[in-house]
Amino acid sequence: MVIFSVFVALVGLEILIRWDEKMLPERKYQEPGFIKEIYDEMSVRKRIQEKGISEKTFNIYYFGESTMYGEPYRDTIPILVEKMLEGRVGGAELKWINMGIPGIDFNEVVRRIRQVVEQKNIYYPSLIVIYSGHNEFLYYQDFEDGNGFSFRKDDTNPIGFLVSRSRLAHKVAKVFKIYRLEVDERKFFDVPVVKADKRVEILKNYEDKVQSTISYLKNNQVPVVISTQTGNYADFEPNRSVYTGDELKKEEFKKYMDEGLVQEKNGENQKALSSYEKALKIDKGFAETYYRLGRAYRELGENEKAWEAYSKAVDFDMMPIRATSSQNEFIKGIGEDKKTKIIDTVNYLREKSETALIGNNYIVDAQHPNLKGYKLIAELYAKKIVEMYPEQTKFTPISEEEVEKLFNTKEALFSMYTSRADWMVRLSTWRYDFSNRLMVAENYLEKAREIYERTAYYYLTKMTIAYLRKDMPEAEKNYEMARKINRKETNEYLRNHWINQVIKRALN
Repeated sequence: MVIFSVFVALVGLEILIRWDEKMLPERKYQEPGFIKEIYDEMSVRKRIQEKGISEKTFNIYYFGESTMYGEPYRDTIPILVEKMLEGRVGGAELKWINMGIPGIDFNEVVRRIRQVVEQKNIYYPSLIVIYSGHNEFLYYQDFEDGNGFSFRKDDTNPIGFLVSRSRLAHKVAKVFKIYRLEVDERKFFDVPVVKADKRVEILKNYEDKVQSTISYLKNNQVPVVISTQTGNYADFEPNRSVYTGDELKKEEFKKYMDEGLVQEKNGENQKALSSYEKALKIDKGFAETYYRLGRAYRELGENEKAWEAYSKAVDFDMMPIRATSSQNEFIKGIGEDKKTKIIDTVNYLREKSETALIGNNYIVDAQHPNLKGYKLIAELYAKKIVEMYPEQTKFTPISEEEVEKLFNTKEALFSMYTSRADWMVRLSTWRYDFSNRLMVAENYLEKAREIYERTAYYYLTKMTIAYLRKDMPEAEKNYEMARKINRKETNEYLRNHWINQVIKRALN
């Protein structure tokens, strides 16, 4: 009877919330999302005035997610493009606005593009530049502390299906800032974020949105340059690998994978290849197999085969945070004309790489470029703009040293290292074996420490890493060090709900 009463009460609340949202639509004007949209537009209009954008200037609007935003710096591509074009396009003074926002997917990019194009008399867009595609499986929950990243929900179980669609559950999550800590859910034989048909639907939605956006810009006579998205193929493992082979051969598959790993560690890469190829005969869809194959080929100097394997590891990752080859192939297949141009950053970075591989040489984590990577991407955009507007537009290459001077101030470097350490710690919980990602996070921490030696942040992040490893003495030691340096910062850090979950997991 009690269970039934609770059930009726929950259903009643759900109906009431939905009725309230439907019958009182003016409430939407009080919603944070709506207010944020208004604030965004006001902010952009203020920047237009500050930059002196007008119909007489050449105005580039940049759209995308965190890479276009410039993570782990800020406005990286727009600043470099402006330098390479010496601040002028077609004889007019170059002005730009960066509309890139971390965490958004292409649906939000489309909304922002329409915001600009539908008010041409205010924004005066001369050119739209797009770099977006990594976040199609992400959605963003706009919590106050900015750590609301999650993934599009699957429909594999009835409770998950109902909760993911419940307005009541959504409001509860917002109030209590509920996040998923996945570290103990991840297994070698993992499960997909979404079922196969949903995955196809999400990628199809991306393609449809890209195509409709290109058509929309053509119809409105606004030129556009859109790019493929590059990522860390060679030095970032898949998040989730899902077994799709014969269940009766699952143990045999695991045996080959284990043998290959031992052989790799012993430097017997040819034998490791043989083991992984045997595993592939059992299951051709396991991302981890392709990643390890790529690693072995790389050690043997067979870089083209390594590239093919690494690319498949990205494509078969069942928790994708890097654009797939199908997304990039779709973009490359968009028909070019005078006002619609395509650039292929993946191919360009491969051409510039000594090994023809893209890894830590150009990317700082899973998908965000380092300054060398940003320089090359900006270079490609700038050259394409010169091609589009050859009259009175000049491309001037800039050196890596000049790029370093522009961005690598002491404070910017410290921010870059600390933000990447944070991100790699977060990413560590998305994979069954997180040892390498925590090691990368620690490397970034040490680089940050070389700039500012005594910071509470250093010890707090070391504390979190220790808790993830369930090394309680190390965690306690780092906590005490952080507390001695800055008690207020330490207390603030411990209020973070995701950090709380990491600590509770270690203590239980």
